[in-house]
Amino acid sequence: MKNSLLLICLWLSAQLMAQLPEAQFPLMGSNGQALELAWQGGLNSPQLSTADLDGDQAPELILFDRVGQTIDIYSWQSDGSYLPRPALRSAFPLAQLQHFMLVRDYNCNGIPDLFSYFQDASLGQTGIIVYEGQLNLAGQLSWSTVGKKLFYRDVQGQIEPIFLSSIDIPAIDDIDGDGDLDLLTFNPSGGYIEYFKNQSIEEGHACDSLHFTLADDCWGRAYESGLQAELDLSPRMDSCANWAGWTALRPQSGRHAGSSLLSLDLDGDQDKDLVLGDLSFSNLIALRNGGQNDTAWFDQQNVNFPTGQAAAVELFPAAFYEDVDGDGIKDFLATSNRDFASEDRSLLFYKNTGSNSQPQLQLQSNHFLIEEMLDLGTNAFPLLADWDGDGDQDLILGHYGSYQAGNSYTAGLWYFENQGSDLQPSFRQQSDDLGQLRQYNLHRLVPTAADIDADGDLDLLIGLDDGQLYFLQNTGSAQAPQLAAPLPYQGIDVGQNAHPQWVDLDRDGDLDLVCGEKNGNINYFENTGDSSQAQYSASPTTSSLGFIDARQPGFSEGNSAPFFLDLDQEYRLFLGGQTGEIWTYDSIEQNILGTYRRISHPLDQIDEGWQTAIAASTAFGQGQATYFIGNRRGGLSAYYQLLTSHSTIAPQLKLQLWPNPSRGQFQLEGLPPTPGQKLFVYNMLGQLLYQQSLNGSSSQRIDLSALGAGQYILSLSSSPSSQYAQIIVIY
Repeated sequence: MKNSLLLICLWLSAQLMAQLPEAQFPLMGSNGQALELAWQGGLNSPQLSTADLDGDQAPELILFDRVGQTIDIYSWQSDGSYLPRPALRSAFPLAQLQHFMLVRDYNCNGIPDLFSYFQDASLGQTGIIVYEGQLNLAGQLSWSTVGKKLFYRDVQGQIEPIFLSSIDIPAIDDIDGDGDLDLLTFNPSGGYIEYFKNQSIEEGHACDSLHFTLADDCWGRAYESGLQAELDLSPRMDSCANWAGWTALRPQSGRHAGSSLLSLDLDGDQDKDLVLGDLSFSNLIALRNGGQNDTAWFDQQNVNFPTGQAAAVELFPAAFYEDVDGDGIKDFLATSNRDFASEDRSLLFYKNTGSNSQPQLQLQSNHFLIEEMLDLGTNAFPLLADWDGDGDQDLILGHYGSYQAGNSYTAGLWYFENQGSDLQPSFRQQSDDLGQLRQYNLHRLVPTAADIDADGDLDLLIGLDDGQLYFLQNTGSAQAPQLAAPLPYQGIDVGQNAHPQWVDLDRDGDLDLVCGEKNGNINYFENTGDSSQAQYSASPTTSSLGFIDARQPGFSEGNSAPFFLDLDQEYRLFLGGQTGEIWTYDSIEQNILGTYRRISHPLDQIDEGWQTAIAASTAFGQGQATYFIGNRRGGLSAYYQLLTSHSTIAPQLKLQLWPNPSRGQFQLEGLPPTPGQKLFVYNMLGQLLYQQSLNGSSSQRIDLSALGAGQYILSLSSSPSSQYAQIIVIY
C-alpha cells in the first residue's frame, strides 16, 4: 500500500495531475470582513424549498434561481452558519428544470419530488411537470429525467393540462387537508385563481397519485386585475368577485401578467390563507380566508404584508415558507421573481417566532445569504491583472449593473486587491467604482487590461452593451494607477454586448484584440501597429474567429465571452456564453484564421447558469490553472486544476471535497455507505501523516488543520478499490 501511494504521490507531483475542485480563496468586503460564501455565484431570483437530500434526517435548504436556472444547496449548522453542499447538485436534472422548481413529497414515500414548468410547443401546451425522486440500492438520491405532466379532467370529461404561465409560481399544498397535494394557479385568461383538487385520497390511492379535477375556478372569490396593488374581493362567499349584483372596483383587464402564490395558515383557523405577489408591483398581499378550504372566501386583505415590516421587493415579489434556521418552525422569505428589471440582490428573511399555523414574523435580514456572497447585482465579468504592480494577481470585476429603484441600473468596475500572494491569495475590496465610471451611465462593463502603450503600467479597455469599446489610459504608474476619462476606441463597434480581450494571438510581439458579442461569434482585430502604438481597423480581420458560434439550439443569443490562456506557448480558448457552458478549444497555433477544435474538459461539467464569463491564470500555483467564472446572477465561482507536463488538462477525480483549498476543514461528499471505510492522508513523499475511520454516512466533515499548510494526498480505502485526491491546506 505504501509503495503504491508513493508512486501516486510522485505521479501527482511530477505529472501535476489533479482534480477540479472549487477554489475558496479568502475574500473580504471593503470593511475587511470575510465573505464566508464569497464564491457561491450570487442570487437574483431564488425559489426556496427544504428537503432531506442526503439521508441524515436533517433538511437541506435548496435554492433554484430563475435567473440561470441553477441550484444551490446548504446545510444549516448549529453555529448559525450555512454550509454549501455542491456535491448534492449533480443529482438534479438541471437540463429539464425551467422557470420554477419547488420540492415536495407528493407520494408520501419520504423521497423528495421536483415540481417544475414545461412547454410543449408542438401541442401548444404549458404547465406543471413532476420529476419523481428515487433511491438506488446504495441509498443515493436521483430524479427521473422523464417527468409526469399534470392534467385535470374538466366538466365535459376532457383531459387538459393544468395551465401555468412561465413567469408564475403556483401554490403546491394540501389545500383541503386530506393528505394529498393540491394546486392553485391562475386562469390563463387572467384574474381568477383556480383550485385543482387532487383526487388521490378520494379514489383510494392514499397520497401516491396526481389525479386532478378543477374544483373551483374562482378560489377565494377574488379578482386580480393586475392594474392596482390590491385585489377585488367579493362581499359574498357564494359569488365570485364579478357577480351580477355587484360592481367591481375596477374594470377587468382580461389579462394575466404574472403572479406568485403561497398558501399557508396565517391565523390558526385550520384553513389556507394566501400570500400573493404581482408582476407589476412591489408589495405582497396577504389574503385572509374567511371561508373554508374547498370554498375559500377572502374577506380581508393586507396589501403591505408582513405588517409593520412590509416585504417591498421591486418588482414582482415571491414568498416562501420554509424553516431556514433549524428551529423546526417555518420562516417567511421574500425575493424577486423576475429575471431582469427588478431587484437583483434581495432575499428578505423573516424569522417566525410564533408557530407554523400562527406565524409571528420578525425581519432578520434584507439580504439573507447574499450578504455573505460576492454579488454585484446582474452579471459578473472577471479580469485578473496585477493592478497595483506588487507582483501578484488582483481581481477586477465588471457587471451589467446593480438595480436601482425606478427600474434603472448603475454600473462600475469593482477592484479587489490581492493582499496575499499568488500562492496564497487573499482579496479585499478597494473600490466599487474603479475609474469613476458610474457617472457616465454605462452598462455591461467588460474589462480587459494590458500595457497597450508600453509605458510600464496597465491600461484598461471596456466593452459595453451597445457594442462599443472604451479606452481608459493609465496616466499614473504601475504602483499608483490613475485612469483618464473613457474614450471611444478606434471606432470599433461589434453590435451589442462587446466582450474584449487583449492578447498577442499571432505572437508577433504586439497585442491583438478579440471580442465576443451578442450574436455568439468572435471578432478578431489584428494589431497592425506595434507594442507601443496599437492600431486596429474598425472592421475586424475576421468576424468568425475559429468558426465558432456560441449560440446553442433554440437560442437567438450567444453572448460569446472568449478568453485565451497561454499554456507553455500553446493557446487554449475558454468560451463562456448565453447558456452557461464553458467550452474549450485548441488547434489555435499557426491556425489563427482556421477552424478551432473543441476538446473535452472538466469545465464542460460545470453549470454556473446563464451568461458565463471566464478569466483564467497559471499564476496561482506551479503547473496549475485557476478559473474564475462570472454569471448572470452577478456572482463569481472559482475552480483550479493541475496541468500535465504537456499542458493538457487532467481528468477529474471522483472524490468530492469542499472547500479545497481550505484552512483544514474539509467536507467529504458522495461517500458510499460502506462499513469500515478509512481515510488516509499522505504528504507528497508518500509518508502517512493521518488516518481516520469514517462513520458510513454519505457526507462527513474532516479536520486536517493540525497538518499545517501544504499539499497532501488523501486516500479513501474502500474495498475493492481506492480513490485518491489532492488537497491543499492554507493559512
